[in-house]
Amino acid sequence: AHHAKVICEKKLCLDVPTRWNSTFLMFDVALQYKEAFSRFQELDHHYHLRLTKDKWKKATIIHNSLKIFYDTTNVISIVKHPTSNIFFKEFCDIIMEIEKICSSLDICFSNMTMRMKTKFDKY
Repeated sequence: AHHAKVICEKKLCLDVPTRWNSTFLMFDVALQYKEAFSRFQELDHHYHLRLTKDKWKKATIIHNSLKIFYDTTNVISIVKHPTSNIFFKEFCDIIMEIEKICSSLDICFSNMTMRMKTKFDKY
């Protein structure tokens, strides 16, 4: 990070499969270190993880998609007694994000989100 002149004081974290917010936080920090990863890839020939522009693009899409859930969780959990007007706005934001991803041109994300939407619709 120092050699790539990345200014970020956050530390990289691992994903916890049972907690989606850890996935968001992992992507959030990793994207800030994008230049450092690229530099490391150039300097270390033993570095086997090839992060292509396409993979960074997908990471950004996942990060942006999870952000709405992360923000909603923070808004609702900060309030001691969430009211329906707070909850409804956040709920609508999630629905709009899911719909947007479902209509995405990226088949992988579209299919994944369609499965998520099916579960979401049950609630």
